[in-house]
Amino acid sequence: MVKVDGDPELVVFQPQTLGEVIGAGIAQERFAALLLSVFGGLAVLLDGLGPYGVLSHLVARQQRVWCWLSRSAVRSKPSCSR
Repeated sequence: MVKVDGDPELVVFQPQTLGEVIGAGIAQERFAALLLSVFGGLAVLLDGLGPYGVLSHLVARQQRVWCWLSRSAVRSKPSCSR
């Protein structure tokens, strides 16, 4: 409890600066923005890794197919690395 100098009848409970009042007022919005940013970053990361995994799987599969075709066409055992 703090008494104000100008008016002896006026009492202020829990005095705060303007920055503290504004900071407390937007704390929930700031937390929501932080949470959305984290999940957005995770979504971008997964979006980049997903097509990479699918493409690498398809390339590896295609290499096995080409190795099999070349082996059957030549009737020999070419060195096909995995």
